[in-house]
Amino acid sequence: MRFARFVAVAVVATVAGWLILSSPVAASAPGATSPTATFLFPERDITTNATQSGWNVRWAIQGSPVAGQRLVERVAPVDGNGGCRNARYARGVPAEGVSSPVRLSGQASRCHRYRLELLGGDGSILAKARSGSLRILSEWTGMRDLYRTGTFSTQRTLSWCVGASVQMMLNMILGRHDHSYTGQLNYMTYARLHDQDTGLLGTNALGWRVALNHYGGTAGYHVHAYGTMQRAIHRAARRLRITGHPVGLLVMHGHHAWVMSGFRATADPAMTRHFRVTSVYVEGPLYPIGQRNGFDMPPDTAISTAALRSYMNRYRAPGTSWNHRFLTVQP
Repeated sequence: MRFARFVAVAVVATVAGWLILSSPVAASAPGATSPTATFLFPERDITTNATQSGWNVRWAIQGSPVAGQRLVERVAPVDGNGGCRNARYARGVPAEGVSSPVRLSGQASRCHRYRLELLGGDGSILAKARSGSLRILSEWTGMRDLYRTGTFSTQRTLSWCVGASVQMMLNMILGRHDHSYTGQLNYMTYARLHDQDTGLLGTNALGWRVALNHYGGTAGYHVHAYGTMQRAIHRAARRLRITGHPVGLLVMHGHHAWVMSGFRATADPAMTRHFRVTSVYVEGPLYPIGQRNGFDMPPDTAISTAALRSYMNRYRAPGTSWNHRFLTVQP
């Protein structure tokens, strides 16, 4: 009897197991994996550039099919450095029922960031993906110039070329029209306290950098030294285009300061590194009190890169890492 009962139980278990295995099991089909997504543009963890006329947000989905997709876009003004690293984004705006790619457009000098939500049949969120940052630039027209009427300042003393250049650059960055003696005095005083060269009547590139960052509320400006003028201007044009901030040029072997407010180039420096700068737009703070041998021309003068070699030459500071190099103060 015990043996018969054991056989009967075994038969029932076997039949039940066969019935279970024979029924459809969609949720655990062989090879099924949870859905995931990856942004192809803008890629995660990097900042990419686009122009305001439009761009395609693209992503790829892996794993199980999903019932729906929701894209959330967040937008912020560029940060104080002209980038997206410290941008403060507003609450995201969701778009339902989207699929890759999505064509979007927007204002220049804005940062965009995206979140993709993969949805189940009941509307639940199965997975999320985040994009990198997208820096929106104005349309490329072959040139970029930040100069505006009211931004130029003449230096108030013969040794305050950096002070006047800081004043002009902050006027361009912050939308000001400051030409005050007090402003230049403050910039020069702060620069001299931080230029690490007590023998200067004026100040050097380091003082220029720290004054710009301090009074502009940024940390983006740095001194860059290059072996050739061509490389210095190439990099300066790219940074000006991407950040929307002007560049400082050390001219007259480092004894004078000019502001580079713009340039012309053979291609958009924000989109490719294969371009050639053909001319630059400059402001020399000695104008109109000093106009000798090309120092200084009226504001927003365009100078070809060939002609610029007569003014922007190798820095003279024996015993320093800057000696015999081309210096810029770049954002």
